[in-house]
Amino acid sequence: MDEQQFMAFDFKGTEKSKWPSLSFPQKQRVGPDLTDFDIPILKKFGDPMACIDGPLAQTDIDNFTFTPQEITITRGATVTWVNDDDIPHAIAASDKAFRSKAMDTEEKFSFKFNEPGTYEYFCSLHPHMQGKVIVKD
Repeated sequence: MDEQQFMAFDFKGTEKSKWPSLSFPQKQRVGPDLTDFDIPILKKFGDPMACIDGPLAQTDIDNFTFTPQEITITRGATVTWVNDDDIPHAIAASDKAFRSKAMDTEEKFSFKFNEPGTYEYFCSLHPHMQGKVIVKD
């Protein structure tokens, strides 16, 4: 049986707690503007999803991939997509709830999710790139 590995970090990427056989392959960035919140992040090793309980979350775009590919947030949280790739990308919700302009390298797009639900999105320049934001109450 494969061992699953986890680790929790606060919003600054500081390791907050470990459980036996737990680790975290890549620190999830949560946003530079937070100063008063301790936002734990739990991410399953090898699984492209993260759970954010706080006002800001970030999805990176690199090598034609959204990381995390699926993210769960609370109502009122803002997700920021950051283009870390060397070519342009554009974010578009499948239900047309949000859409970015084409973003060059290092450019960002943010959207605040005020309503619970599941929001599927894709890169409108490369439609095979897909992701999902799940908003909980």
